[in-house]
Amino acid sequence: SQFAAAATYLAAAGAGIYFFAKASAGVGWIILGVVLVTLFPKALRQTKDCVERNLVESCLAGLLAWPCLAVVSLTMLISIIGIPLLPILTAVAAGAYVWGFSASAYLIGERIALGRWKSQHASMIVGMLLLKLLQWVPIAQWLVVLAVAIAGVGATILSGFGTREV
Repeated sequence: SQFAAAATYLAAAGAGIYFFAKASAGVGWIILGVVLVTLFPKALRQTKDCVERNLVESCLAGLLAWPCLAVVSLTMLISIIGIPLLPILTAVAAGAYVWGFSASAYLIGERIALGRWKSQHASMIVGMLLLKLLQWVPIAQWLVVLAVAIAGVGATILSGFGTREV
């Protein structure tokens, strides 16, 4: 019937759009990682080292950070004075996630390199590519996001966005 053909066509078009959007987002993340490692090589390295050396502490800090963010956001929402500050808090939380994701990708890329290359950019590209490819696997995508959201954000907090060595 015409309805079944139209539904099949729409489903195929939707799958194509989904694939293109997800692939474009992955390329965007790779570019963002390369930009961060270019602009802030020492700071990103310090955060990466924090994830590597202090994984347990980073995970604990990350596990505490997300509930604290919810409590602080709710408190700010309830108080009239805090409402204008919510976008700033949201931007800092998003920045911490992006920074932690990039530091984690950098660490994974360096581990894969094993002396084959010394380039920070190559390590970032390989690590980010691997993390983004894993996000195409249904269960792995949530595990990757969860692990990075916890360990990466925790290391970002502990290292102060890479401003101090931990």
